Amino acid sequence: MERKIDVVSETRRKATVDVDKESWKAEQNKAFHKLASKVTIKGFRAGKAPEALLREHVRPADIYNEAIQKLLPEALRFALENADFRVALQPQASVTKLSDDDLEFTFDLVLVPSIEEGDYLSVKVPAEAPAVNEEEVDAAIKGLLEGEAELAVVEREAKKGDTIVFDFEGFLPDEKGNLVPFDGGKADGYELELGSHQFVPGFEEAMEGVKAGEERSIEVTFPENYVKDLAGKKATFKTKVHEVKEKKIPALDESTIKGLHIEGVNDEAALRAHEKEELLKKKLAEAENKRYGEIIEKIVALSKFAIDEEILKSEEERLLKNLQSNIERQGLTYEQYLQLLGKKDEDVRKELRAQGEKDLKRYLVEAKVAEKEALKVEDKDVDERIKELAKQYRMKEEDVRRVIEPRLAQYKDDILAGKIRSLLLEKCR
Repeated sequence: MERKIDVVSETRRKATVDVDKESWKAEQNKAFHKLASKVTIKGFRAGKAPEALLREHVRPADIYNEAIQKLLPEALRFALENADFRVALQPQASVTKLSDDDLEFTFDLVLVPSIEEGDYLSVKVPAEAPAVNEEEVDAAIKGLLEGEAELAVVEREAKKGDTIVFDFEGFLPDEKGNLVPFDGGKADGYELELGSHQFVPGFEEAMEGVKAGEERSIEVTFPENYVKDLAGKKATFKTKVHEVKEKKIPALDESTIKGLHIEGVNDEAALRAHEKEELLKKKLAEAENKRYGEIIEKIVALSKFAIDEEILKSEEERLLKNLQSNIERQGLTYEQYLQLLGKKDEDVRKELRAQGEKDLKRYLVEAKVAEKEALKVEDKDVDERIKELAKQYRMKEEDVRRVIEPRLAQYKDDILAGKIRSLLLEKCR
């Protein structure tokens, strides 16, 4: 075989492979005998008729196709052998010469994306020094207490913040104005916190003031960006309330604080100190994430990328499939999702394409930094991560190792990502 590589663009190559005449002839002969072995001619056993007669019953095109399929993998391996580039996608193959004596393949090759990184050490993003005030501590403690709240049945009118237990059924007017139930608009014993905005706009407000045992009809209009069958339509919900429940938030006393089961926290002063520390940790983590994102963005802006259009299309399709799977797990179709957001398919694809390109450039930057800084994951790094996980989940190290073994490559990627992150955060101050 003979090979010729042509540069099509920065991201593409064209490989032409000329199969030698002897190999092509030999493969055609093998293909003929394989196909002929299945031919039955009256008076002869299958495949045992004279060759000249068998050739009358085997189409030359079938011989070519059979031989081409046998030679194609070998031709592709030859095309890529010792090449000074790496291929990202399955090459597209074409037969550009075909006769009894000649066979030529042409392969369109999409290259792995590449980067010429800028001077990333010149990037400087100062670290922030976040602080926590007492109002934020108060709000955090309030959230803890609300998490410990219990719902108690009350004999009064429901107000915002209460939870009602009720039955409901939704109706739409038909062409004659008669109310007809619609699919998915009925439930019994449903629990709804008034003011939580779980229902159609206007519904929860209209339910304020109800009492247990009361029946009430509520008229609402579905939003224009709702599911297609209901979008913009006026509906009537018939409801019957069974219970009104009030949220009982416990007092901030020693018993409640101990009931939170926070290690080392037994009184209000210790709780405030703990929550302040936790809030500060959260703010520091958020500030660090924001800073790292800015560092990466600046390095991306300094760098030059070579990413083929097909790579971006592939990323778009991958992200779209992930999105559609997530939507389906929530009980919606992709079409309903688009209706709810008021978007078109092309809008979502454009957003996913931009996200895919951004993620890919970030990956290329991080990979190049790891390469230039000779960052790698060693056995001791994995051992250290296992010790951390064992301590965190109170497990034996050998049990943790057994659990993570099937996903060891992913853990190593995470460890390497942490090393890249730490290096850039330190050097780009």
